[in-house]
Amino acid sequence: MSGHLRQKTDLWQVVRDRGVALRAAEWTLHVWTHSLNRDESGMIRLMKGAPRIVAPVFLLAAMSLSHGQPLDPRPVEPRPAAREQVRPEVEAYWRLQRVEISEGRLEAYKDFVRRFPGTQLALRVMREAADLYILEEPKGRYHPLEACGVWMANELESEPYAWSRYRNAPDSVFLDRLETHLAYARILASSRSFHSDTNGFLASPRTYDRALRELTAVDNEGEVRPEPLRARSDLIEQMRLTRCWCLHGKEDYRAALRSYEWFMESFPNSDFAPAALLNAASCLRALERHGTPEPDSRQRMATYQRRLLDEFPGSAEAVKLRQNLQSPD
Repeated sequence: MSGHLRQKTDLWQVVRDRGVALRAAEWTLHVWTHSLNRDESGMIRLMKGAPRIVAPVFLLAAMSLSHGQPLDPRPVEPRPAAREQVRPEVEAYWRLQRVEISEGRLEAYKDFVRRFPGTQLALRVMREAADLYILEEPKGRYHPLEACGVWMANELESEPYAWSRYRNAPDSVFLDRLETHLAYARILASSRSFHSDTNGFLASPRTYDRALRELTAVDNEGEVRPEPLRARSDLIEQMRLTRCWCLHGKEDYRAALRSYEWFMESFPNSDFAPAALLNAASCLRALERHGTPEPDSRQRMATYQRRLLDEFPGSAEAVKLRQNLQSPD
């Protein structure tokens, strides 16, 4: 769903949650007049401006339908002001989108999460902040992914984000909580170190074990409410591939190989299939180097490599494989 469409859907949900039921014809024309009334106040301007444009249309329709028919006067029910219908975090999110990256959008994201803890928009903003961390370059002792992991851990382990608060939430909110925790696990799995104290970051091993624990938490919560998760096959694929990646990073090559093979069988058309093929071949090669090869290791390795080159010739993984084959270790 595009950002614009998602924003419209979220705003309509906000209005509906406050108990305001717009008549269907009015709503249709509100959408039609959106481009005429859109400015920095978004939905507020739309709802204020639309009745002025819609009034002549409704008057004409009413006249044609009621010609020659007596009409009883109908009292006009006062409608609450549009500004009162918009939650504070929604308005803050609109303003947040106008902050340039060069002007400190990352800090603005973190401030938003502090101000609106536990809300659905805070979960989404947390993921957007993680994307910005990923784009940052390390500087001295500052490692963006480690900093992101520490920040997300502090937030997600706080009471407003407790899993119990989301188990009865609407499906979209529940899925946002799962997706944010999955993003956290992937940050952990990509970090070179993740340990901090009052002296700052210290050197430590990669934290695949911790990432696996967080993935298990996501799995457990998904089992509590399986129906919403079934509608998000992309999340399921990311969860399974991240587990493969963690086992691979731990150098548990046999378990990683089994996981990659299960992934390829379960999601043959996944966007992650090229990575699974390349990494499965890598695990087979690693097992050979360690003197514990799999049965038919060479044949299976060749099969995975051939599939990668034939089925996904333009993928980054295929390019990497061709380079490795031309310059073997």
